[in-house]
Amino acid sequence: MTLTLTLTLTLTLTLTLTLILTRIKVLNEALSLIERHHKAVISAAAQTHTAEGRRGAARGGGQGAAPKSPGAARRASATPQKLSEVVKELERQLQMDWAAELSEVKQGLGVTRLIFNTDRSEDGLILDYLLTALQLRELTGDKVKMSDTLNSLGGLKQKQKQYAEAEQHYTRSLEVRRALREDKEKWQLVAQSLVSLGNLLSEIGDSKPAGGVAAQQDLEQKPPPPAEEGGNGEGRKEGRSCTLLTKEELYHHALEVAEDATL
Repeated sequence: MTLTLTLTLTLTLTLTLTLILTRIKVLNEALSLIERHHKAVISAAAQTHTAEGRRGAARGGGQGAAPKSPGAARRASATPQKLSEVVKELERQLQMDWAAELSEVKQGLGVTRLIFNTDRSEDGLILDYLLTALQLRELTGDKVKMSDTLNSLGGLKQKQKQYAEAEQHYTRSLEVRRALREDKEKWQLVAQSLVSLGNLLSEIGDSKPAGGVAAQQDLEQKPPPPAEEGGNGEGRKEGRSCTLLTKEELYHHALEVAEDATL
């Protein structure tokens, strides 16, 4: 029985490790393809720009007898700067056009390594991946995915035992999620953020709050449906004020929010 259990656990761990390595390999290949595409586009644009500049210079100076006008001379001397501006603008455009794909790849690489790297040897790489993903998601204005990355950053800081920073990321994620439009997904995400904060307090102990989790917070509640609204204008408020002092309160409220999301 013990041997069977050991073999099962070994097989499970081996399969898990294989899946992790495969995921990282696929994500790295995706990142490499995107980067190669960007380099090829920029290189082609630079070559085209340079060729056009040479043709323009040949047309301007091909007659031999007439000297270049001051304006033509200035344009010729400005060509390198113009090329750098073209490349910079193209880089910005490519970043915007590919922001969603790049952020998914960076987020995936960061989260995968965050979950399965246990000796903290890759924390610098993980932080770089997640910060880049956050920047790209802020660029596109994708609030849902921004909150995911903020929660991942909180997880990284918690693993590093940098609890104040972890709380800041979790709290910012919660704030972003609370501002989302009303739907089922919003409340599921809010519940996740509350659980993350509860886990943080559970790790450090309620006697040593992370600095702001025990501060004044607004507990999320869905607005009342029309049937619940009385003629006196009183209904269930969208938020109520409460001081979250313990992980139990956070977990309890996460459960309430999750249950509301299923209604």
